[in-house]
Amino acid sequence: RRFGDEQAVAGVDLEIRAGEIVALVGLNGAGKSTLMRLLLGMLRPDSGTAEMLGRPVVDADRAVWSRVGHLIETPPRYGELTVAESVYSAARLQGWDRRSARVAAAGIITDLELGHWQHRATRTLSLGNRQRLGIAMALVHRPDVLVLDEPSNSLDPLGVVGVRQLLRMRASEDGVSVLVS
Repeated sequence: RRFGDEQAVAGVDLEIRAGEIVALVGLNGAGKSTLMRLLLGMLRPDSGTAEMLGRPVVDADRAVWSRVGHLIETPPRYGELTVAESVYSAARLQGWDRRSARVAAAGIITDLELGHWQHRATRTLSLGNRQRLGIAMALVHRPDVLVLDEPSNSLDPLGVVGVRQLLRMRASEDGVSVLVS
């Protein structure tokens, strides 16, 4: 993928199997976020193909995207919604029924230690808790594939450890394929 004269991503061949965690490591501006955006269909490649779950991204439908969770750069949030409402809404947007969405939201809120803030408007959260919220929203529907761009941004040291443990657990127990930068 090119941006004017700048080559951002070229010659990448990447496969992540079920249960694997793959980390993209590189300097700022190396193309990590661009590669993730290509894989998520947020950008189109100038040449070659990007595939998700065995389907070209350009042809991927709801059946594919419902199996993918992601957090790219800025956590999504609606400032007027509470943490619990935001996570619940993320599950509902993935097609989960109300009861299942409530149960899943409560579980991931607990897993990411957001319980203390679950009834607070997201606009009042610290940067670290906004990051946890974004991760919760990416994980609530129990995706098969998870794409996380710098998920430890703004997290305190305990938060970093907790997120890493949760990702390892989801990969080993649920077989989630994780791509993280």
